[in-house]
Amino acid sequence: ADRKWFPSLLKNTLFAITALMAVFGCCGYLAFGAATEAPITLNLEGTSATVVKFALCIGLYFTFPIMMFPVNEVMEDMFLPLDGSRPNTLFRTLVVLFSALTAYVIPNFGLFL
Repeated sequence: ADRKWFPSLLKNTLFAITALMAVFGCCGYLAFGAATEAPITLNLEGTSATVVKFALCIGLYFTFPIMMFPVNEVMEDMFLPLDGSRPNTLFRTLVVLFSALTAYVIPNFGLFL
């Protein structure tokens, strides 16, 4: 891997994702008008809305471990002894349960996102 290309790649990737999200947002506004609800999936109706929402749930389910990996690495370094028994499954399970409990307990948690 050539590290000198990383800053350029990062900038280009962030620009492309931002442009894609802006286009998606504009298309949602054009499709639903000023009454557009956030998230955009609330504007959908029928079977297609159910399929889209289900697909989003499945996507979140499968990407959660990827997002939690660096969090677990940092927290394990902070809270667990370095005795060679890592990764600690119980610790990771507690982190996942804590994040699920936080999302469940806080009303309208989506407003924070």
